Amino acid sequence: MNDQRIPVRLEHLSGKKYRLAHDPSARSLLRAALRLQAGPADIPAMDESRRIIEQAAGMFDAHTVLMRGLHAADDMDGLARAQASCMAEDVPLFWDFPDDGVLEWKTAANQPFLRCLLQGAMISAARGHLKVAARDFRRIIQLDPADEQGSAALLLACLFGLEEWGEAERLSQERLSGPEMRWGLGLALAAQGRMSEAGEAIAQAAKKHPAEGRALLSGVGESEPASLQRFALVFGGYWQENREALKLLAEAAGTSLEPKKKRTKGSAL
Repeated sequence: MNDQRIPVRLEHLSGKKYRLAHDPSARSLLRAALRLQAGPADIPAMDESRRIIEQAAGMFDAHTVLMRGLHAADDMDGLARAQASCMAEDVPLFWDFPDDGVLEWKTAANQPFLRCLLQGAMISAARGHLKVAARDFRRIIQLDPADEQGSAALLLACLFGLEEWGEAERLSQERLSGPEMRWGLGLALAAQGRMSEAGEAIAQAAKKHPAEGRALLSGVGESEPASLQRFALVFGGYWQENREALKLLAEAAGTSLEPKKKRTKGSAL
């Protein structure tokens, strides 16, 4: 994706169907996008257009901080308004986009908007609104299929919380790389009673990602890497709830099923 394609996407975001966090500026952003899209006939106008677009993109980062603060303050009304003003909830973002319909993370101008969407989804998950969070994590993955922010792993955790094991299996199979998906596949299969397949998946995960397996079985300490602590926090609780999956994990790890005294308990997010 090159710079000339960015304004086209911002134009779609500022049109009638989509709303920016700062609605009063949407029209000026749209005009700026159209000028920039028209080409280098008017260099000063192009420079001004770029400035407006950069400022608009920065507003999403400010909005991300605002949502985080409202969440910490437990201001439910303010949080609801902030999330609604960022993006209408019932709009499937990946529709009506030009070309391939993506907003790749590798394009710097897209990152504030994607960060804003991720923050909103994580807050929804933290408050137990797993269906809303799962929907928004799917949106982010549709916009940025490379998933530079790791939304797929968070979506997987939501699916576990919703007990949508079939979809969790499909997601894991589609993105079978990294510890979250490999271990997630084993748990999804076990939850569906497909123990033979689950045993094979768990054995493969144990070979490729043994540290995560130990974290699921016995928890992690404060000295462990932050990534491993987060893995145990997000997924550990789901494994502790499934005794049969834990047995398969213990067999694959060649250890006792009994956990250590100090264990990091897992939660949805």
